[in-house]
Amino acid sequence: MSALTIKEFPDPYEEQIESVQHRLRGYVFSLLGNNADMQDVVQETNRVLWRKREQFEDGTNFWAWAAKIAYFQVMAHRKKLSRDRHVFGEELLHLMADEMSAHDESEPETAALDQCLGKLPERQRAAIEHFYLKDQSLAEISITLELNENAVSQLLFRARKSLRVCLQNAGNPAQA
Repeated sequence: MSALTIKEFPDPYEEQIESVQHRLRGYVFSLLGNNADMQDVVQETNRVLWRKREQFEDGTNFWAWAAKIAYFQVMAHRKKLSRDRHVFGEELLHLMADEMSAHDESEPETAALDQCLGKLPERQRAAIEHFYLKDQSLAEISITLELNENAVSQLLFRARKSLRVCLQNAGNPAQA
């Protein structure tokens, strides 16, 4: 009888890690907005997932467990970057994490919207986040962004227009 190799009996846990890689990259990217940071955090998340494999309970939601670990890795990464004024606030990051982990990354609309949001200029993205995620009024956003209400209104108008064009192009790659 010949010796069996590891390849003949794939590790189910390893297969679960592999099965969430695409979704994990999208999730982490949506929280960090930077490809290089995303790759670093996903790599560290995979290390933690592997180190904690004995703690995972079979039959539970692997994606939810992996997403929670990724969230904590994002938080640790953000701590390193905390001096950068362009890093999202912790409260907003938490909201985004909850929202993104609830969405199925296989939905093309979700992936396209995430990509289009990432293309917006920083001030437009901030206005969108304050208006839609934090449900703030124009007056509240104008104080936060140190702009008058008309300027905030224009930012939102331009951001929505850019998102609409981007999403239309995503739906019709020939136009992109």
